[in-house]
Amino acid sequence: MADSQDGGESDELYELESLGEPGDRAAGDREPVRADTRNTVGHGRDFHFGNRTTVNINSTEMHCPSTPQLIRENQRLKTELEAEQRKHETTKDTLTNITSHLMRELEKNKDLEKKNKELLASVRALQNQLSKLTQKTKKQQEQNRAEIAQLKQEGENLRQTVQELQQTLANERSQHLSKLEESQKMMMNLIQQNATEIKKIAESKRTLWQLIKDFFKKKKKMQSENGGTICQPTDAACNIQSDIVSMP
Repeated sequence: MADSQDGGESDELYELESLGEPGDRAAGDREPVRADTRNTVGHGRDFHFGNRTTVNINSTEMHCPSTPQLIRENQRLKTELEAEQRKHETTKDTLTNITSHLMRELEKNKDLEKKNKELLASVRALQNQLSKLTQKTKKQQEQNRAEIAQLKQEGENLRQTVQELQQTLANERSQHLSKLEESQKMMMNLIQQNATEIKKIAESKRTLWQLIKDFFKKKKKMQSENGGTICQPTDAACNIQSDIVSMP
């Protein structure tokens, strides 16, 4: 700070705030320190404190703060120091706990990272297996589609073959039915013809028997009229008569 020049006075006031918070000062505590650097006799500097105690530098006059004030200030500073120490210990414990927690979390993260690597390897292995299985499934599906197409074609061919066979069987059945009807008609005609022939034969037989009977009647009549036999045992007519008599 510059001293006054040419006998003039230079006033410079310095205010020093206390170390505590404004609320920590009780009534009667010291005020902020003010320093008055006005020149005094002997060219010293007077420092004026809140309790009006004056300290003059380079002067034989020196006044100090009162003892109770120093005790209170010392006690306040001690209390603040203890509070700061407690805060420091609390902060230290908190930081220790946080550090321990972070270390545990770091270990957990390492374990998780290891597990993640293992899981990633497992996932990659599963992906490879899935890729192989997908390719195999794709090939199998293509093979199945080809087989299904072949089976469809074979089924279509078989259906056409069955349809052709059914048509052939229907034609053959129709032909057999036609032939059977013709055969039945021919058989009926033959039966009718045979019946007609049988009737004719029966009629001829009856006519023949009637003629034979008439013949023997005439013969017997002629015998009775002639009074004796008109034929010998060796005669053909006698043989015919015996045969006719023996016939049913």
